[in-house]
Amino acid sequence: MDKNADIRYNFCEGGVHMEIYDGNIRDTTNFDTDRFLKINGCGYQNRAKDSAVIRKKGRVDYHLVLVAKGKLEVMYHGEMFCLGKGGVFIYEPGDEHYYRAMTASSTFWIHFAGTAVSDIFSDMDITAGVYESDVGAAATDEFRILVRRNGSTNERKLSLGTLLNLLALISDGVHKSRHSEKRGEVKNIDSILEYMNMNYEKKLTVTTLAEMSGYSVSRFLHLFSDMIGKPPMRYLRDIRLENACELLDTSEYPVSEVASLCGFDDPLYFSRVFADKYGISPSGYRKRTQRLTDK
Repeated sequence: MDKNADIRYNFCEGGVHMEIYDGNIRDTTNFDTDRFLKINGCGYQNRAKDSAVIRKKGRVDYHLVLVAKGKLEVMYHGEMFCLGKGGVFIYEPGDEHYYRAMTASSTFWIHFAGTAVSDIFSDMDITAGVYESDVGAAATDEFRILVRRNGSTNERKLSLGTLLNLLALISDGVHKSRHSEKRGEVKNIDSILEYMNMNYEKKLTVTTLAEMSGYSVSRFLHLFSDMIGKPPMRYLRDIRLENACELLDTSEYPVSEVASLCGFDDPLYFSRVFADKYGISPSGYRKRTQRLTDK
């Protein structure tokens, strides 16, 4: 027996079909990675509820699956995902494979390889991973064409073109999803900015703002800093200082009262950060403004 052959165990566990690939080797079915681009196999499969595919060592080529119907549980780099119709996942060579049908499901799958794959992915701005968005009916149509041509030697070149079209459609679906997600993120951060500008005098914390945004603290900090160019607490401090300048210009409140009205509990801290930002103390700023007004 060829030591590189695919060793697969098919059995039923409680009436459920399982495919367990030997954990000590990779699945090398139709192995070919030296060509520019090659389809090593593709197909369409109906999957009973709880049927699973497990490849501990993965494959030597790329493995792409499109959920045509039902729901799949997919593990990618140790993280679990739930994919519905239109969801896509791509395993790189050597990635551990695990996916299980959560309901009666149908999937399209394709194995491909070649020296051009990394450049194609780079040009299309896609990577291996899990894409939960619906890539649309067009991608399903391309998969049907691939499956129909799979056994035809005369149509292999056409099949490579279809594979590129398929990847382009997936890329387009992924980018649309990213833009939609980005718009939602911008909207969420905009609402937080509005709240901060209207409530700067209140005791606000990163945790509170993150909870309001619906993100984890780390995700909120990343999004806010990326969109605004500074962390939320620094932004809040700057809002408070700008409003303090306004009160120093237009009111006769003592400096300590100005600090309190602008959300600073400690007048000494207020004076220090004010001087750090403007190069002058709050009282000095007020005197300078008054002199300019009197002239």
